[in-house]
Amino acid sequence: MNNTIAIYNFKGGVGKTTSAFNLACGWSRKYKVLVIDCDPQCNLSNALILNCKSKNNVYAYLKEFVHNSIPTILPIKVNGRLDLIPGHYNMIELESNSQFIEFGSVILQRLLERVKMNYDIVLIDCPSYFGKTVKAVLSSSDNLLIPATPDVFSLKGAVKLLRYIREMEKTKPINVLGIFLNRYRRNFLYHRKMVQVAKRIFGSFLITKTVRNAVQINETSDRRFVRNSGDPQSNIASDFLALCDLVVEKLNSREVKRIPLSSIEKLRPHGGSWSGASVVR
Repeated sequence: MNNTIAIYNFKGGVGKTTSAFNLACGWSRKYKVLVIDCDPQCNLSNALILNCKSKNNVYAYLKEFVHNSIPTILPIKVNGRLDLIPGHYNMIELESNSQFIEFGSVILQRLLERVKMNYDIVLIDCPSYFGKTVKAVLSSSDNLLIPATPDVFSLKGAVKLLRYIREMEKTKPINVLGIFLNRYRRNFLYHRKMVQVAKRIFGSFLITKTVRNAVQINETSDRRFVRNSGDPQSNIASDFLALCDLVVEKLNSREVKRIPLSSIEKLRPHGGSWSGASVVR
C-alpha cells in the first residue's frame, strides 16, 4: 500500500502543520486516516487533541525500534475515522542518536509497516528544520506533498527540496504528489504574479487549487476550527476539501511522478529572474 504522505518544504512558515491539520480533518470525512506528528514542537498533536500528552507517542515507539524492540503501537482516537500518533519534544534527541543517524529511515519504515495497512491514508508532519528526522521521513514515505506560499523564498524552498528529492531518488524513489500554494490572497497583485511564476517553474507539479488566506488558518490550535473545517460554507474549509479531493486523485492515479534529471535545471522562471530576486543555485 503506497498510502504514506510526507508534508514538507525547506522553507518554514508556509502553513505546513496547518495544512496537515486541515487535510487530515478533510480526508477523515471519507477515509480512515492516521496522522504521525514527527515535529518536536507537537503543534499538530495539540491542535487535534487539546494539551495532548501521551506515553504512546512517536518518540517512544521509535526509541523501542532503535533498541531492537517491537512496540505495541496504539494510536489515539481523534474522531471516528481519524487517529493520531502524537509527537514529543524529545524527538530532537534523535538528531544526535548514532543508531538513528545511520538507520533512521529503516527504523521509521518499521513503524510505518506496522500501521499503514490499517488506514487509507497515513500523513506525516515533519519538523521545520532539515535534519535526520526529515531525511528519514522522506526516504521512508511513499509520497511527498509540498506546501508553499506565493512568495519568492517559499518557491525557492520548494525548488531546493525537489533537487534534494531528485538526488535521493537515486537510491529511494518517492512519488511527488505536487506543490500547492497556501495563504493566497487573490486581491494581492504580488500573489497573482507569483502564481504565474510558480506555474512556469513547476509545470505539472503545481496543484492548480490554491488555498485562500483567512483568519481561521492561523487558529488551528483553537478547537473551534475543527468544527469550521467541516463547514462547506467556510472558504478555507472548501479550499482544503477541494485540495483533499485533488490529492486523493493523484494518490490513486497509476501515474507516478518522478523528477527527470533534465527538469532540475529548468526549475527557474523564464529569463532567470525571480521577480528581481536572484535565481536559486
